Amino acid sequence: MSTDLNGDGIGDADRLVFAKYDHGGVLQWAVSGAGPAGIDMTGLAVGQSGTVTISGSYLGSVDLDGDGMTDGSSPRNSFELLVSKFSTVEITGIEQNSTADIPFDDILGQNYPNPFRPVTRIRFQTRSSGHARLTVFDVLGREVTTLVDAHLDGSVHDVTWDASGMPAGLYVYRITTDSFSATRTMVLLK
Repeated sequence: MSTDLNGDGIGDADRLVFAKYDHGGVLQWAVSGAGPAGIDMTGLAVGQSGTVTISGSYLGSVDLDGDGMTDGSSPRNSFELLVSKFSTVEITGIEQNSTADIPFDDILGQNYPNPFRPVTRIRFQTRSSGHARLTVFDVLGREVTTLVDAHLDGSVHDVTWDASGMPAGLYVYRITTDSFSATRTMVLLK
């Protein structure tokens, strides 16, 4: 079954990440995104009654009532919390897939909160293992600090920056990997 998740009249089966249907097969809610690329699964729990709770974060939109209209969405390249609970689950099998089978993009997310005072979080996603460097610059282009300068696995990474000793103003942060570079701005308030 292909569901139109973004209202363009075209089925988005390749974009469907999670969905809940009632006993009559009517869509109750769906979380969409660019397939596994936009999902960072951080937890899965199965209760004694068979209830499954999935938690993590996602890039994309949420249609909670199945009306084809977006009820919530994350801004472009920004992650939102996802907690999904399913009451009836029938597990038909478990298969181990390597991360190489799951294509996803390199992403530098917008820091949160922004503007901030004095601590903010920067989240980024790398598609493959390799060296990564996350650097913060002032508006004159001077390097203020390097938050990451290490070999990282291909996955989602969170970095916190405590700018307590820095003056208020506009800052630029840049991620550079072996195959990707992106820059964003953030505002420090005092």
